[in-house]
Amino acid sequence: MKQISFKIGEKNRVKSSFFMSMNLVYCGMPTDKTFSLGLREGAGYQGYGLNLYFPINSHTINIGNIKFQIIKVTPEELILEQME
Repeated sequence: MKQISFKIGEKNRVKSSFFMSMNLVYCGMPTDKTFSLGLREGAGYQGYGLNLYFPINSHTINIGNIKFQIIKVTPEELILEQME
């Protein structure tokens, strides 16, 4: 299992292949009960971005077909562990 640590605005590559990439950006906490991740996916010259919102009391989240366990959420930092 791989731990991924984010500060606000930091981008981390979660999934990558020759044609496709998936990046996550920590966008902070818009309220005291939610946190936000930006998802950027691209293939070649095509791509899209989404803002995803999750409750801070979640234990796991699914993004695409990848499952993450939430280790720590603060307004300045997010730590996720990628599960297999």
